[in-house]
Amino acid sequence: MNKTFGLMAIGFALVFGAGCAKKVPPVSGASGMTSDSGDASDGGGSSSDSMSSDSGMGSSDDVTSMNQDSPNSGMSDDSSSGASNGMGSAMTGDPLDFANTVYFDYDKAEVRSDAKTVLSENARWLAINPNIKIQIEGHGDERGTNEYNLALGERRARSILRYLVNLGINESRFSFISYGEERGVCMDPNEDCYQKNRRVHFLVNE
Repeated sequence: MNKTFGLMAIGFALVFGAGCAKKVPPVSGASGMTSDSGDASDGGGSSSDSMSSDSGMGSSDDVTSMNQDSPNSGMSDDSSSGASNGMGSAMTGDPLDFANTVYFDYDKAEVRSDAKTVLSENARWLAINPNIKIQIEGHGDERGTNEYNLALGERRARSILRYLVNLGINESRFSFISYGEERGVCMDPNEDCYQKNRRVHFLVNE
């Protein structure tokens, strides 16, 4: 009886031992991740790092394909700020986004380089606000006769109008007027003040 019980115990031990040998040890979250898997986070930001380390994915290709499906995939740092966007994400229909003044050199009506930058932005704003009309107001400083400054203000207004039309804005959206020296914004007899008065002002009509 004891011999029979001993043989049964030995047989049970052999069968139990063979069954345990077939079990697979648990896999940790980082198991199977190669050093290349860190590059997959470039497409979708830091969120892909936490996803890959917690899920136990075995290949970087799986992480990469998930990043490609993300709405932020491939976006650069610049795109989040909107600065490199073609239309400029900060530009809206708000009249505050439309620069209302450009300036001129003494006794000149030619568009300056700094004014060209402003006018290009204004043209973009007008393009996305097609129902807006603009009155262009020409001004001059106090030097010279009133008649001369009225004519100079008109030349400045016409110069700005032509520039905007050349940028693709329909001429029918503009009107212009010259106030010469009559509506100066600064009355001190110095160059800083004169420069502020040599201008074209835009009046936005909605």
